[in-house]
Amino acid sequence: MGKKSNELVQFIIGLVMLVSGGYAFLSSVHVSSGFTRLRFGGVHIGSGLVVIPFIIGIIMLFAMPRKFISKLVTGLGLLVIIISVIMSTDLYLTHLPLFAYLLMFIGIFGGVTLILKILLANPDRFEDEEEETRPIRSRKRRQRDYEPISTEAEQVSDVDEEMEALKKKYLK
Repeated sequence: MGKKSNELVQFIIGLVMLVSGGYAFLSSVHVSSGFTRLRFGGVHIGSGLVVIPFIIGIIMLFAMPRKFISKLVTGLGLLVIIISVIMSTDLYLTHLPLFAYLLMFIGIFGGVTLILKILLANPDRFEDEEEETRPIRSRKRRQRDYEPISTEAEQVSDVDEEMEALKKKYLK
């Protein structure tokens, strides 16, 4: 019993460490975005030009509504817009002392380690405790559980009787 409660305490401590470290880290990150010049590889693209494949896809969708190519161009145009928004997003960490960053990362990674240690532990180590708590069956009950309902000769004769009845019924 002591081992299970110790693991529960470790799991709760790991969860608290993960949540507090994650909250401290995420509250120190600032997000900014804007449609400025986007860069795909080495090519600079104006932010308004990203919408052109989507517009072409919409035109194709209205002109040829049943064609797969029009749906494909529209979907790819929408995907390009979403990718460009994600690519134009910038994340900045606030200026904090190194000690604060170390505490954040210790909380996050220490908490994840404690949680994974408990979740990925070997489940076979509790077999001894479970065997002690199982109810003991009597010998008569165990024998009764494994006794056959009928013998093989009885089953064969029942099948033969059924076959004869079916033959009489349908072969008239």
